[in-house]
Amino acid sequence: MSGGVESLKPRVAAAVDRLADELEALSHRIHDNPELAFNEHRSAGLLVEALRGDGFDVSAGTGGLETAFRAEHGTAEKPTVAVLAEYDALPGIGHACGHNLICTAAVTPLARAGTLAAAKAMAMTTYDLLSDPALVAKARREFESTKA
Repeated sequence: MSGGVESLKPRVAAAVDRLADELEALSHRIHDNPELAFNEHRSAGLLVEALRGDGFDVSAGTGGLETAFRAEHGTAEKPTVAVLAEYDALPGIGHACGHNLICTAAVTPLARAGTLAAAKAMAMTTYDLLSDPALVAKARREFESTKA
């Protein structure tokens, strides 16, 4: 593909614009139903549903965690682009740190934006999304362990 990454930017921007209402609705659904560490069942379900609807191979319950998942699109024969999705909420204040936006952005990139064919032409054939349930709880636990 001629033009490289620069030629993809307008296509990705147009696809994100086309998906804007759907992405905003997904973000709001997650925001309106905050779930705390290791209990992000609804949020994980919404993300898994969106990814499966776009043809991703999704493995739920990865790493022995019910609310963790891994979504893959493409083959392992070429380089992999990996993205991390966070979707847990904070106790008492919900999604104040924007995890509803972070996880929505994570399901948006190349394959989601309808530009997988262009990415394949650039040899980026595999898109790997890894979920991170309970990010806030893990960070708090790490912080607390440094104070002892």
